[in-house]
Amino acid sequence: MKEISLNFRFKTPYIIKSGFGYAGIFDDTMLRDGRGFLYIPGSSIKGRIRAHMQKLLRSTGESFCSDVICKDRYHLCRMCRLFGSPFVEGPLVFTDSKLTDKQKKFFSALIRKEEGFPFNLDTTGFASTPITRKRLTALKGGLHITELPLDGLEFQSRIIGNISDEDIKKLIHAIRLITHLGGNKGKGVGRLTDEGIKVEVINEIKT
Repeated sequence: MKEISLNFRFKTPYIIKSGFGYAGIFDDTMLRDGRGFLYIPGSSIKGRIRAHMQKLLRSTGESFCSDVICKDRYHLCRMCRLFGSPFVEGPLVFTDSKLTDKQKKFFSALIRKEEGFPFNLDTTGFASTPITRKRLTALKGGLHITELPLDGLEFQSRIIGNISDEDIKKLIHAIRLITHLGGNKGKGVGRLTDEGIKVEVINEIKT
């Protein structure tokens, strides 16, 4: 088994919603783990890497399945070989991205000092109001407040699996093309710092 360690820092707030609000304070809140810390699901990381892998393969002229998905596990295109398909399980596990230990300690200390305070100290609020097309005025009752993580948050995650050295090189190339994570990229959120995602390969790990 091989492991790829990922470490990245956000230059701007990001948006990965939980699907829930918060007692009339926030209409949308961010994903948190059982201890209350922000995290980014492995599926979000996998999806973004997969999208950039497709762009990379197109740019190099390497073909991969699109309309017809690979079904034969012995003759797979690189996309299905790395990420799987409805017919073939992928070999890689993408862990959730967690805050670094240093930042967890920092926010834990703040939370202990502000016990009972109804807001999370690692986020802020962003208010928006839709505009009516007919009157070009703010829509009555349309105020929407989204919880946004602070910029500068740093996360770490891992990719674990048994793949060839050639596939690892392609995977790392695709990872280094990533500049944003999360939704609403067009609004300027989810941008990573200029160094992007830092990658470290551990050739063999104990299982």
